[in-house]
Amino acid sequence: TQFTSLFFFHLFFQHNESPMGKASSAGHLPMVKFLMENGAKVDHHHPSHKRTPLKHAAYKGHLHLVKHFHEAGANLHHKARFHEGHKHAKGWAEHHGHTEIVDYLHKAMNDHEEKQKNDHEKRWETNQKINEEEGLKHREKMRNPYTHGNGHHFVEDL
Repeated sequence: TQFTSLFFFHLFFQHNESPMGKASSAGHLPMVKFLMENGAKVDHHHPSHKRTPLKHAAYKGHLHLVKHFHEAGANLHHKARFHEGHKHAKGWAEHHGHTEIVDYLHKAMNDHEEKQKNDHEKRWETNQKINEEEGLKHREKMRNPYTHGNGHHFVEDL
């Protein structure tokens, strides 16, 4: 549509910001969806300041976009190049008093960390089990002179 084209043009050429960054700052969910459907990446960041669409939305207080980006797999832990006190999207929201977004991101980040911890524990347990099974196989192989033995036994010697 003509509106979409004009909006896209405006977003791209204003303030040296990406269309995704501008749409996120503006809280424009239909444009964000349009851009994502046409190849925009959920974690795209500006080359100089490194802000992602999630950070733009959190900074401006757009909870509906924060939720959309989280559900689309945005990296909640992405760090900006400056503003050291609030590198993550949660920090941006906190700095600007967007408490609903802070609460949402706090829970989402904790859930993500808990999931990673559980996944790590499952992988560790699986690897332990595999190591135990491989160890048993190796010890059995070392005891059996027909398969390996200690290098001194041969079938003819038995």
